Amino acid sequence: MPILILTSEISSRVGLGLYDHTGIIGKDRYMTVDIIIPTYKPDEKFIRCLELLGTQTCEISHIYIINTGREYYDRFMETHAIPRSVSPKTSVIHIEKKEFDHGGTRRMAVERSDADYFVMMTQ
Repeated sequence: MPILILTSEISSRVGLGLYDHTGIIGKDRYMTVDIIIPTYKPDEKFIRCLELLGTQTCEISHIYIINTGREYYDRFMETHAIPRSVSPKTSVIHIEKKEFDHGGTRRMAVERSDADYFVMMTQ
């Protein structure tokens, strides 16, 4: 898989171009990008991350939040909300702590994605 560099000079539809070492990828078609964020005990930085994702010039197709420990998430979300700019394209998948595995948890989200590219983030 090529290393991707994001730049802002390619397509008005995409907003950011996707490049690899051989040249432009996706010049003639719309490329899709999903975001994957594993979370555990989300905090203010988590909400800020989502807010900033909502301001990107590269349109995000979907955001997958794989949350460990539903009780912490639910408690935090009693006083917070997923920003409206990203909420329609956000899915939260809750797993138990015993189900969490660094690679396996990310793979779970990747298997749900049908995007051309995905970005894995940390909370």
